[in-house]
Parts: sequence; structure tokens; C-alpha cells
Amino acid sequence: MSAGEINALVVVRDDALGRMGADAPDTLVFLGDQANTTSRAAHVVLPLASLVEQAGTAINAAGRVQRRSRGPLPTGDSLPGHEGIDRLAQAAGGSVAAGSASAVFEEMASKYSGLQGMT
Repeated sequence: MSAGEINALVVVRDDALGRMGADAPDTLVFLGDQANTTSRAAHVVLPLASLVEQAGTAINAAGRVQRRSRGPLPTGDSLPGHEGIDRLAQAAGGSVAAGSASAVFEEMASKYSGLQGMT
């Protein structure tokens, strides 16, 4: 990422600036649960629940699916990942996620044949 190459960047759960040794663009939004170089440089930080604090689905490199149940309740103002991303989309005039992890999974299953038929 060269200076001036990117004007705005949204980063989810990654230390993109730290990994790449890059400077922050003009607008940087960070969604995540860990402080890092990228979150400290961000103009907007949206706290997300950690992975154990939310239900979800993981798919490994072999295509095996593992469902996760929510563990402890999220702390503070943190949101499940799909809610944080949807709120950001709403602020930009759109919407990308349904109201629950189950609804997000159903949407994914409708688009990815490897998940079809799973509930």
C-alpha cells in the first residue's frame, strides 16, 4: 500500500498497517476486538465481540464446517461481527447482514454450494 494509493480502508480483525508497515490512509475504519497498530491509527473504531463471545461458523481449508456456540457475553459496547459490519453498511446507506448469526449462515448457504442443506 503506497502513499496516496488508497484513500479509505475498512479493516476487520487484522493489523493490516502493522503487517505491511504502511501508513494510514486518509480514512481508516477498524472493526475488531484487539488493539494493534491499525486500531490505534484508525479514525473510527467499532468494537467487535471476540470470536468466543459470538456464535459462528468456521470453514477450514479442506472445506469442513464447524459451528460455534456463543460463550460468555460480550463486554462493553462490542457487537457480534455481522452486526458491526451491518451497522457500518447502514451508515453508508446500505445493509449487508440479517439480524442473527443463523440468518447470516442461511444467506451464505444460499450462495455457497458447500453449505447448502446445512442448518
